[in-house]
Amino acid sequence: MPLDPMTPTEDIDLFDLVMAILAIVALSLAGLQLSPLAPPGSELSKLLDDLDLGICAMFFADFVRSLVKAPERGRYLRGWGVFDLLSSIPVAAIGPNLGGVARGLRLVRLIRVLRVLRSMRILVRIGRRDPSVALLAGLILAGIVIFIGCCIGVLVAETGVSDLGSADDVLWWAVVTSSTVGYGDLAPETGAGRAFAVGLMVVGIGAFATLTSTFGLLVGRVRRRGRDPIDEMIERLQRLEETLARLERRLGDDDRSRG
Repeated sequence: MPLDPMTPTEDIDLFDLVMAILAIVALSLAGLQLSPLAPPGSELSKLLDDLDLGICAMFFADFVRSLVKAPERGRYLRGWGVFDLLSSIPVAAIGPNLGGVARGLRLVRLIRVLRVLRSMRILVRIGRRDPSVALLAGLILAGIVIFIGCCIGVLVAETGVSDLGSADDVLWWAVVTSSTVGYGDLAPETGAGRAFAVGLMVVGIGAFATLTSTFGLLVGRVRRRGRDPIDEMIERLQRLEETLARLERRLGDDDRSRG
């Protein structure tokens, strides 16, 4: 994000909000990858690597966007730009170069802690200024957590039982299910797997409803920001003139009725 921790919250847009949420999720994924639940080489570890790769792609897009928008690019690169760029490097790319996945994970987690500290400060300021945006942030975070949790749950429940035993198949199925497309080429067969599938369906329906309302708000804001201030002032003056004319007519009617 291009924002310094002291930047006013008025400069924060929806993309910055999503990046702040993804920073928290990315740190949680790094911690999960260090746990014994995801040994290197397992399908769960591969699933976490794939999720981390997707988030890092978003981080890199955020770095490029921040670099383009920065009024002083050199200052940005010497400051938060370094951490934004380093946090966009996937764990799978860092681990082998450091002689081990664990070392790479610890380095990534340290870098992402700094990003999370900045993100938490931004989210707290947003929550204090606009509770509706804070609610939106909570919904986005809950949706991402449920999506990742359902992917992990289905992979664990369906391994050795159905075709959903690999990280790639689970991610494909999760995207298809949460988008409410539902090709039906892959489906869970265990009770636990189907329960997680219901969670993904609910997230998909809620995500589309949230996106629809969010886009409506954004379109309204863009329309208001895109208007010429002079045109807006003229429109307000016209409304004021119409109001005064109505008052004059009403006063004239009152005078005639009294006379």
